[in-house]
Amino acid sequence: MIFYIDVINACNSHCRYCYRSIFRTKRREYDQMAPKLLDCIIMKASRENPNGLTVGLYNWSEPFLHDQIGILVGVVKRYGVRCVLSSNFSLNLDDKLQSVFENGLDELIVSVSGFTQKTYGKYHAGGNIELVKRNLRLAAEIEQRDGTHRTVVHFIDFEYNHAEKVVFKSFCEELNVNFLSKKNTYNHLHNDTGEVSAYFDKRDHYGNHSCSLL
Repeated sequence: MIFYIDVINACNSHCRYCYRSIFRTKRREYDQMAPKLLDCIIMKASRENPNGLTVGLYNWSEPFLHDQIGILVGVVKRYGVRCVLSSNFSLNLDDKLQSVFENGLDELIVSVSGFTQKTYGKYHAGGNIELVKRNLRLAAEIEQRDGTHRTVVHFIDFEYNHAEKVVFKSFCEELNVNFLSKKNTYNHLHNDTGEVSAYFDKRDHYGNHSCSLL
């Protein structure tokens, strides 16, 4: 069983088709889950699901914005549970990346959609691809030292970014970082050019209510 837990109510990116970008949450941004609360959740979850439990400390948020993300990973690992993070990686990680690895993170998913800023910015609005690549180099250095392969790049595949997928794969191979191409799920909604989609740009498309899952 997989538990997805948002540990912070915020994201630094505004990806197209992401519910956090489309909907407006009524909660105050940057509310952070306390380690004590996560401990209570994992204690109950691990007790009721003793076999094969995985916890993803992400869903509609950017987990590395949490001030204590390394400690939260450690909370999960104390119960012998597999722990996964998913990040846009487009932020200054400071010592947080080292901290999550030291606390036993099992897998780090990095979502990208281009190798150049022009292409990357079409989907990952507000992101900085050079910062992403710098952080990937740092992750590769850490993994080289500890002999692990916990980082995997998920390249979101559109028609307009096919050429850069090949370049990004080569970049990951040079770093010895895992690479996975994932076909986007939005081709039936627009012509896949990377231009603004009228379908999703209408903020009232889903009515005047917020997503209850945020």
